[in-house]
Amino acid sequence: MEQEIKRKCFLCDKGKEKTINTATDDFIKTKRGYAHTDCYKIYMTTRARPRLTQEEVIVEIARLKNKYSDKVKEIEYKDKLCALIKDYYEVNLPSYFFTRLVEITNGTHKSLREEITYCELYEMYSNEKMMRKLDKIAFNKGIQKDKRLMWDLAIMVGEYENYKKAKLKQLTHRQDVQDSINELNKYKLNDVNNNFKPNEIEEEVDINSLIL
Repeated sequence: MEQEIKRKCFLCDKGKEKTINTATDDFIKTKRGYAHTDCYKIYMTTRARPRLTQEEVIVEIARLKNKYSDKVKEIEYKDKLCALIKDYYEVNLPSYFFTRLVEITNGTHKSLREEITYCELYEMYSNEKMMRKLDKIAFNKGIQKDKRLMWDLAIMVGEYENYKKAKLKQLTHRQDVQDSINELNKYKLNDVNNNFKPNEIEEEVDINSLIL
């Protein structure tokens, strides 16, 4: 049985309240903290800037839940990422590189809106198209491969928003996300049908015909 841990919902909890039960409640985690999934849906469709549509919120929540579940694998992915980078650049990784990685994965680096997990970085560095892009930039700048560690990492951080967009697009095709969107659209259709009043429509048509 999963251990019960209480978390504060940054959207609805006041003071020292912690109403999220991580063992039983539906929740997500953002850079601002934890939130009930329903609270986050309402916030993102009514108060956030920019606001998201209900369909976009479904996909974004799937991305955040994916990211949270991957946190469990972070130690494994940290080792895989470092081995991948070490092999690719053929260098021993210096301490300042690890310091920067910690800033990025904790979300404390000044250029980030949210943390980038080791798993996400591993996916980005494993992308052949992305690595070819880095090689091309370095060639044009005349930067030797063993000097590119921090340079390429900075570019990766800059590419994170594009990576997120690609992940969101990928998630829209996942079956559980599609099922949620279809259920939402079915609810919208039922809502329209339940509020359909033929007499009002007919009356409006008659008035228009008189004006014409």
